Amino acid sequence: LSGFSGTQLDALTPTQLAALSSSQLAGLTVTQVLGFSATDISQFDVGQLEGLTTAHVASLTTTHIAGFTATQIAGLGASQLGGFTSTGIAALSTTQVAALTADQIPLFSTTQLKGFTASSVGALAVDRLAALTTTQIAAFSAAQVKGFGADAISALSDEQMAVLSVTQIGSLTTTAIGALEPAQINALSSTQLAGLAATQLRVFDETQIAS
Repeated sequence: LSGFSGTQLDALTPTQLAALSSSQLAGLTVTQVLGFSATDISQFDVGQLEGLTTAHVASLTTTHIAGFTATQIAGLGASQLGGFTSTGIAALSTTQVAALTADQIPLFSTTQLKGFTASSVGALAVDRLAALTTTQIAAFSAAQVKGFGADAISALSDEQMAVLSVTQIGSLTTTAIGALEPAQINALSSTQLAGLAATQLRVFDETQIAS
């Protein structure tokens, strides 16, 4: 395929695209890969996508990224995930983000995670949130932490809660605050607790206060 231009690759039919091997995709240049349309990208199965290199994925436009199906997203390996820029991650729909597996989540760098919006964070299932490392949790912005809902916040471990900054704690919604378990509250330092606003403190019930 080395002699094919991007335009020629884009002209391949679905049947022809399905016949390409992961090795053939791996041998393409970045310029050639960019010749594929979003529709073309969506035609590849998970096995074929294993041929995409980190450089390939890093070069994809937001339109290309939008072409990934949920099944494809869930099947991406470390090499492919490593190619996503924060801009690329920001282009993922909540459906695509929700398709990420618990094994994939820890593979994202803190720089990549900056691409997650509050809506994206809110789209993560509880087991995905539980898979976040403490380094990743600590790197979330206040705006991203606002995406934690009641189920999400209750899924965080004591270790994850302990690394939240005062700013992050202060950005939690009252719904999230109200869902905190006594053990999670106990994991917070006096400095973290001091960062709670009056509106947040008012939602604590007797059990939470007693903790």
